Amino acid sequence: MNYHKDLANIKAKLTGAVPLTWVFVGDSITHGAFHTYGWRSYPELFAERLRYELNRPLDVVVNTGISGNKTQDILDRLDWRVLRFKPDVVFLMIGTNDSTFGRDGIDTFRANISVFIESVRQTSAIPVINTPNPILTDYLPNRKDMSLYIAVLREMAQVNDVVLIDHYQHWQTAKPNINSMMIWLNDSLHPNEYGHREIARLIFKNLDIFDNSPTCSLYVP
Repeated sequence: MNYHKDLANIKAKLTGAVPLTWVFVGDSITHGAFHTYGWRSYPELFAERLRYELNRPLDVVVNTGISGNKTQDILDRLDWRVLRFKPDVVFLMIGTNDSTFGRDGIDTFRANISVFIESVRQTSAIPVINTPNPILTDYLPNRKDMSLYIAVLREMAQVNDVVLIDHYQHWQTAKPNINSMMIWLNDSLHPNEYGHREIARLIFKNLDIFDNSPTCSLYVP
């Protein structure tokens, strides 16, 4: 399966001498806008882990996440936001805003994810799908169908043998109720600094670059 091949390839690249280009694309969660209150977002934590702690200063980490984005927004500017950087690895986290289309938007979402995967792979880059964190749908009724969009991300990762990092499942397991989940959220949707640290940590663990370094050891309640 390409999933195992792609993951092994990423891990091999991380131990190689060739500098890499990593692109993160998504919505406000990836953007890291406002809700971190100046603390590092998960792409920034990733950059610190690679470029300093793993002694890969020539690696380039690009974040083109934009608050409010949906899959179509990313596809509309894919050349500018992803492909022009000639990335080695592309991390996508999306779906929270697409879920406002409800059940009627599922087929379009699935098609857009398929186009994204194919477009990235045509450049020989490795796509990595990240499910977004859970949200408090009781307070966001326009996103009540978000779990259906998460299911599509999992489905598309499986069907296309794409590496999947399932933050949604991890958060639901680690913080199973509203009170506990709010420790990682700034509001009903956006991760705070702790949430971003936990997102970064799960990425590190999936890529086998998690250890007792300062970035990996940042406090997360």
